[in-house]
Order: sequence, then structure tokens, then C-alpha cells
Amino acid sequence: MEGVEGQLRDLQAKVERCVRLASLSTQPEDAAILNVLAAAARHQLSDLRAMILARQ
Repeated sequence: MEGVEGQLRDLQAKVERCVRLASLSTQPEDAAILNVLAAAARHQLSDLRAMILARQ
């Protein structure tokens, strides 16, 4: 299960990085792309959590 927990941590860190970079961006286009990447990572995180719950 450590591999899955590592994936969860990595995805959460990716979301946090994207959100932080988007908030610091001075270019609206860059911020929009980073926000989309954060949303995609959140979706992956949600899917992974659902998969974990389904296994239990």
C-alpha cells in the first residue's frame, strides 16, 4: 500500500505546486493552464482515493 500512499502524496504535492504557481503567475494564460493542471491532478487524486476505498 506504500506505493499507493506515495502516489497520493505526489498528486497532492502536484496540486499544491500548481495552485501556488498559478497564484504567483503574472500571466493570465499561464495561471489558467496551471489551474487546469491542478484540476486534472485533483481529479486523479479523487479517482485514486475511490479506487482505494473500493479495494477495502
